[in-house]
Amino acid sequence: MVNSDRLNRWLTLGANVGILAGLILVAVQIQQNSQLVRTQLVNDGNLASNELWVSAAGENVMETMAKAIEDPLELTFAEFLVVDTFLLDPAR
Repeated sequence: MVNSDRLNRWLTLGANVGILAGLILVAVQIQQNSQLVRTQLVNDGNLASNELWVSAAGENVMETMAKAIEDPLELTFAEFLVVDTFLLDPAR
């Protein structure tokens, strides 16, 4: 009877330790998942910003940037906006 009571206590202790370990693992997984979601949201924002910039910049971005460096006074308003978007975009 005493051995059975002792065994029961040890089994209960082992089960409680197992439950505690499981809860700790769940907490760690939730934290990792939260970090992953935050990282994914930042990545999605960067992709959206890049797509917006590419669509706003047009096809001749390099020519516009070269013109802005060589002769900035000759930029058209549209070219100026491309350069301005590139220089002031906080994601860059």
